[in-house]
Amino acid sequence: QIAFRVDLRTQDWFADISRLKAVLPDGERVLKLEVILPAQKTAQEEMARLADHLSAAGISPVWVVPSHTHDMASFQPGAPRPFGLTYEDMAHAARAAFPTSQIGGGMLAFFTELNRKPPPLGVFDFITHAVCPSIHAADDRTVMENLEALPSIFRSARSMIGSADYHLGPSGISSRDNPYGERPSRNLHNRRMCLTERDPRERGLFGAVWMLGLISACAQHGLGSLCVGPTLGHFMHDEAWGEGKVTPAFHLLASLGRLGGARTLISTSNRSGIVALAVQSGRGQTIWVANLTAKPLTTRIEGGVLQSEKLIAHRLDEESFDAIGSSDYLASAGTVVASRSDISLAPYGLVRLVNLVD
Repeated sequence: QIAFRVDLRTQDWFADISRLKAVLPDGERVLKLEVILPAQKTAQEEMARLADHLSAAGISPVWVVPSHTHDMASFQPGAPRPFGLTYEDMAHAARAAFPTSQIGGGMLAFFTELNRKPPPLGVFDFITHAVCPSIHAADDRTVMENLEALPSIFRSARSMIGSADYHLGPSGISSRDNPYGERPSRNLHNRRMCLTERDPRERGLFGAVWMLGLISACAQHGLGSLCVGPTLGHFMHDEAWGEGKVTPAFHLLASLGRLGGARTLISTSNRSGIVALAVQSGRGQTIWVANLTAKPLTTRIEGGVLQSEKLIAHRLDEESFDAIGSSDYLASAGTVVASRSDISLAPYGLVRLVNLVD
């Protein structure tokens, strides 16, 4: 998916349509459109105006998620929900404006907000929300430990959305929204901060490891889709490293992005500090393993999953950090390892293991 937000509360929102057209791949139906309605007119009027602009630009979203200005701010449990359009209002307007799209409901912010404003059953094709691990504290340990809360979040959401498909994201360590304040922090001094729009750890090994933990948890619990982000700008590239240098997360997402439609073999995360994701595609097996901790760890992949005695390993850690700045690092020769040998993982290190089928 490419998730794109159009905020109809801004004066020049229609200029976003031109930028959107420029980044969409030709002929691919990948657009998930998030819409924030001003809630000054009827939902039908506001949504129809957006649909007209998109139609004129030749853009047809596959998924549409309507929201409105009053639902972008939180409220305390027990307090009445803020005034605004109802879920039913927005769903009806979105279906009329985008009859060929799947229509989603829920919150553009976090599960907490979904829990306080649950969508009615049977109204939407899918339900969505985001996650952010740095709402209450932003230290490394808290951010990484918050991955342990994902199974409980997913089970709770499943219990309230019925048979609707379950989408997550866009989500990262940073946040696009702050329901508890005016906006996410700008973080001009590049600190570890709560609810910031630019977390420095997303550009390093820590961010790639956390992202694998998120992806693995979503696969383990059968979510319909996961959108991570942002996949442009500082999250994937860092100007301080030099022209054309990419972040560790780039390799993880580029590798998994080529495996659309593949079958998950292993998806696990536990308190030992190891997270793993194994995927079977037509070309063979791809296995990602990561160390969620700040200390060296050793693990081993065993059982009937592996198809051969040898694997090609590419490590993403502090020793390979200069090399992984190149976007074609995973195309390099790599290292041959025995499939059931111990795998050593540096602090916040990752390894990709590939078993190609002859």
